[in-house]
Amino acid sequence: MPYHLILDGVMVVAYFFIAAQLSKNILTLNSPIPQKMIAGGLAGAFSLLLWMFVPGAQEVDLSFYHLPILIIGLFGGGVALIGAMTIVFWGLSVKLGGAIIVEPSVYFLVGMWFLLSILNRKIDNIWNRWVYSITLVTILSYFFDYYRYANQDSTPFWAFAMLSALTGTFTMYLILHVHRSRVAYTELERKNQKLSEQHDEILLKQSELSLTKQKFQTVVESVREVIFQTNREGKIVFLNAAWEELTLYKVEDSLNKHYLYYVVPEERTRNSKKISKLIDEKQARTRLEIKFYTKKHDVLWMELNISFSYDSDGNLLGTFGTMTDITERHKSEQILSKTLKELEDIKFAMDESVVVMVTDPTGVILMVNDLFCSISGYTKEELIGKPQQLLNSGYHQQSFYKTMWETVNRKEVWRGELCNKSKYGSYYWVDSVIVPLLSEEGEVHQFVTIQSNITKRKLAEQKLVEANDLLLKLSSVDGLTGINNRRSFDERLAFEWDKGCRAQTSSPLSAILLDVDHFKLFNDHYGHQQGDDCLKKVARLMVRELPRTTDFGARYGGEEFVILLPDTGLLEATTIAEEIRKGILSLQIEHEKSKVSPMITASLGVASIIPSEDASAKQLLEYADKALYIAKRNGRNRVESYKDEEIRTVDVSERIMEAVIVKDPVQEYINLLHSKDTHTWEHSNRVAHYAILLAKELGVSEKEREKLYLTALLHDIGKLDIPQSILRKASRLTEEEYTIIKQHPILGVEKLQRHGDFPFKKEILEGVLYHHERWNGSGYPHRLKEKEIPLNARLLGIVDSFSAMTEERVYKKGVPTEKALFEIHSQMNSLYDPELVHAFLRAMKTSIPEQQVRKMSG
Repeated sequence: MPYHLILDGVMVVAYFFIAAQLSKNILTLNSPIPQKMIAGGLAGAFSLLLWMFVPGAQEVDLSFYHLPILIIGLFGGGVALIGAMTIVFWGLSVKLGGAIIVEPSVYFLVGMWFLLSILNRKIDNIWNRWVYSITLVTILSYFFDYYRYANQDSTPFWAFAMLSALTGTFTMYLILHVHRSRVAYTELERKNQKLSEQHDEILLKQSELSLTKQKFQTVVESVREVIFQTNREGKIVFLNAAWEELTLYKVEDSLNKHYLYYVVPEERTRNSKKISKLIDEKQARTRLEIKFYTKKHDVLWMELNISFSYDSDGNLLGTFGTMTDITERHKSEQILSKTLKELEDIKFAMDESVVVMVTDPTGVILMVNDLFCSISGYTKEELIGKPQQLLNSGYHQQSFYKTMWETVNRKEVWRGELCNKSKYGSYYWVDSVIVPLLSEEGEVHQFVTIQSNITKRKLAEQKLVEANDLLLKLSSVDGLTGINNRRSFDERLAFEWDKGCRAQTSSPLSAILLDVDHFKLFNDHYGHQQGDDCLKKVARLMVRELPRTTDFGARYGGEEFVILLPDTGLLEATTIAEEIRKGILSLQIEHEKSKVSPMITASLGVASIIPSEDASAKQLLEYADKALYIAKRNGRNRVESYKDEEIRTVDVSERIMEAVIVKDPVQEYINLLHSKDTHTWEHSNRVAHYAILLAKELGVSEKEREKLYLTALLHDIGKLDIPQSILRKASRLTEEEYTIIKQHPILGVEKLQRHGDFPFKKEILEGVLYHHERWNGSGYPHRLKEKEIPLNARLLGIVDSFSAMTEERVYKKGVPTEKALFEIHSQMNSLYDPELVHAFLRAMKTSIPEQQVRKMSG
């Protein structure tokens, strides 16, 4: 008998039984690596014990040292095997030393590790892995162990193999059985614990339920609402103490009585039918308001919240719910209903007579009435949620609205007249009262605006004003030419003279007297009708040539006209006079009898004085008259100016030479532009005039103004190289033609640079090249922006644009001065330097529409 193998098997079973009992969790392939290593190490130590201390007669007897390693490898995988074999190899190396290399057991264990690694990856079921692994390991053990011990150990191989398989199988079963028992025990303990917890919870809930029942009973008896319950016949089966408090009927006397007994007689039938209908419809709950009688026969309004209870067949079991005394509320509702009716009547009356709007504290519209929609043209949907600025007509100045808002924000009522704009662009006037509504905290939470339509009254007032204006105009306008007459001129001269005398800074006032040459001969030859037409044309041209709205032109008498130019020196006034003289000549009105020209011409006298107490307005006209006399004496069709009581002839080329000493090529190109392109020359003269006005406003020195004047005269010199067919084209330019036009700044610089040095070359070239650059970088030719653009070019860009807008061309009509100034202002910060735009507006001193003034001043 192989007792030593039986003893080995008992030891293996005992070892793993003890290990399974001591281990909290069964070892698996998914167990943590440390757990696998420890289990493997312990199994390896036990295997080493079996191998080294064989309990047989000889040390060369067979043993089951391979079973612990095999079993631990099946449960713990390769990591557990490594832990076991590490211990075994360490023990073998201690016992055998260098002979371990030739020890067959070593290779037997390595082969077993290799086989188990493959089986663990390929086969999931542990019993299947056990069958394969015990079979293969038994075969391996025959070649590595049994064969070499066969001479010393008489145990048959079949007995060795059978004992090995039985021992291993029993051990596997025992491990799994212990694990299942532990799991079952753990589960049983868990369920017992859960049952214990549930029992404790039941006891706790019973305690809470008892407490809740007590609390509920206390609440039921203490609530002010009546809590009731009826049976299926409608008889009362439960009432709380509130019933007696409200109705004065005792609870015990009321039980088992039908609830309709306490309902007022006239309500009983209606309420009975209503309840029956709800029951038939199997309604779960409802709310009713029913009138009850108290014991003293007082009417008590009760709100009943009723719940219906049914059995499984849908038969009524009874009702339960609450009753709340709403008598006071019902009375309040009746009062409120009456009040609301009165308010509705008032609202109807207001809707038919006044315009109403409600806004929040920020001005957002919350409510409007129908009349508001009717007068404004907007629907309620278009108005509600929008700011009231939607109706702003732009008529009132910002200071007007500022005062209005300051008043209402002080929680005061504001009254005033407003001009609003309707949806369709028309204007209407309303007499407004804005009332601030205060919250409980005393803060404004809404504004109520009540308005009445006064448009008809305002239109009547406007017509009256217009009539008065017309009367005033008729008294101040020349009946023939339509321009100012002698009376209005005298008033304006007195005003400007007085203003100049009171001004803190001295500023010249200039006058131009104009006389149509040989007009009596014209009248005698062509007739008075033609003479009147001639005077009208001269008057229109004279007024059109005045650059500013502050300049004042009038018919002085007969064929004489007079012009008053505030804040204008002699040089600039002479320039304007020369432009007017050339303009009259360009009218091409035939005058065969003239001794000066075959066309109508005019002589002009210019004078300038700084108003003061030592001089008089009369002197200014006397000086202008003297200059006019000299112009006539010197051959007519000319401009003469009065200076220091000396008369001198002034034409454009002489004026330029007198202002600054100009050498070639500047003078050469001025003369060339004058002779070859009249339109560009006239435009350049206008630009130069406006440039000097702006420069004076900016406080530019006289020398810098001279540079600017020359630059303005030459700023479009490059257009001499642009085809006239493009410059004078009446229709819209093509993209290619516009590209050619945009080359004129570069062409102008190239033309000037062909010459050597000349006065102010740098400034002139900069102005010519960059006067079309724009503040936002959208200009040409180099797309400079803001302060990258030289100052003189930024200045020229503004006056050049203004002059181009107001001039008449073959392809467009000139726009009014006011409109051009408004356009310049609207483009500041985008096209033009905002600081220079404000200065230009001040220089022009224009009287533009009120809303535009407000925007510009902002």
